[in-house]
Amino acid sequence: MRRLAAFAIEQPLLVVLLTGLFVASGVLAFQALPVEAFPDVTDIQVTVISLFPGRAPEEVEKQVTAPLEIALSGMPHGIRMFSHTQFGLSFIILTFDDKVDDYFARQQVLERLQGVDLPPGVQPQLAPLSTP
Repeated sequence: MRRLAAFAIEQPLLVVLLTGLFVASGVLAFQALPVEAFPDVTDIQVTVISLFPGRAPEEVEKQVTAPLEIALSGMPHGIRMFSHTQFGLSFIILTFDDKVDDYFARQQVLERLQGVDLPPGVQPQLAPLSTP
């Protein structure tokens, strides 16, 4: 510690230059920070909605929700999956890492939905892109 203090006393010009460099880099970094009035701090989410009209929740769960959950499990950069089944309706909410682009996540989900075997008349749809 004494050597550092002695070096700083012996080389005042170097200490002033290094201090100025640190201050200038801090000012530049501060100016480059993005500032938004209402920043988006929510997770990246993709919602899959499937209609199976006139069917009981148990039937929708077995024939629609379960196959969709199996197909969508293990998504790259996926954090969690939540599903809910009602009378004639199934919806699944997939949450992704913050590093993933919204459109990339939606594209990955659409690709997975192509190979799912569902009952006739059931067509899974993605909910509109929105912030919850």
